[in-house]
Amino acid sequence: MLTFRRNFLKATAVFACGVWACRGPSKGGREMRILTWEDYLSPELVRQFEREQQCRVVVETFRSNEELLVILESPRGDFDLVTPSSYMVRRFVSAGLLQPLDLERVENRDRVDRLHLEESEDAGMVYSVPFQVSHTGIASLAEFSGSISSWEVFMADSNRGAFTLLDDVREVVGGALRAVGASANSVDAGEISKALEVGLAWMDRISRLDRSRYRALLEMGEVKLAQAFSGDVASLLRDGRARFEFPREGSFYSCDDFCIPARAKQSDLAHRFISFMHYPAFAAENMEWSGYRIPNPDAVRLLSASTLANPAIFPTALARKSMERLRDVEGGPLVWDKAWNTLTARIVKSISE
Repeated sequence: MLTFRRNFLKATAVFACGVWACRGPSKGGREMRILTWEDYLSPELVRQFEREQQCRVVVETFRSNEELLVILESPRGDFDLVTPSSYMVRRFVSAGLLQPLDLERVENRDRVDRLHLEESEDAGMVYSVPFQVSHTGIASLAEFSGSISSWEVFMADSNRGAFTLLDDVREVVGGALRAVGASANSVDAGEISKALEVGLAWMDRISRLDRSRYRALLEMGEVKLAQAFSGDVASLLRDGRARFEFPREGSFYSCDDFCIPARAKQSDLAHRFISFMHYPAFAAENMEWSGYRIPNPDAVRLLSASTLANPAIFPTALARKSMERLRDVEGGPLVWDKAWNTLTARIVKSISE
């Protein structure tokens, strides 16, 4: 199954990316290609960068860290800037896919939150600069009357076929691990076994695995609940249209980092863009636009009161106590991928029946 999954990603990666370009002025034909998550970069900020640097920026999107890995390994993987989750950076470095950063060219490097860096796998920013933080929780529309404060909500018969889970190995396996009282980073065989029992029960009840359309499905009323990324529901929360809570058993968060691929053709522009996005005013603007937190204290001070009060972007102290950071763990990818294949096979079996 592991080999099948990787080959499937290789076969589909070339078609999976969304593409948008800010067709700004280009001096000397300079074009920078960015590969990032959907709805992560403010188009207006990208246009401003183009104007300042007299270049053209093409932004493409990927759907998972695993897909990003396959794309960078492929002949079409000559991007200039990518944003993998921080727990994946070591794997990308080991595969020879990233180049070391020249921090002297990242003028705003000192804006990055020191406390955040102390918890990072790449505290020296040798290969990566933190960009945006995502918290994982449970979302519903405001009119949903049930509790969403526990992972148990996905076990309720009343919610059968009415919820989505994120189509991501670390998110679903991590959620199941937290549901049984274990760390989302656990590789313990006993804890993985217990988590699989919960995860398989979820698969029997789920509407679908999804990470790109679940917000729309919620808004249209096609599902009642969703395992959700904080940024995807931040605007719904601000407008009072949704609820979002972190399960009391514990949840987790991750950070996506700026990295420059080994085959980048516009390394100088990539370094400039990293620094540009950490300029406080621009970082604050992107936070307001995307709903994800950038670990940049100077930028946080510029945010609107409504954004600072948004619990999806800035969880309460109580929520943070039961939250942990997704990390790179030796042997973890094999363990988690094996569990993921078991879970997704249950869905395939259900469909075939």
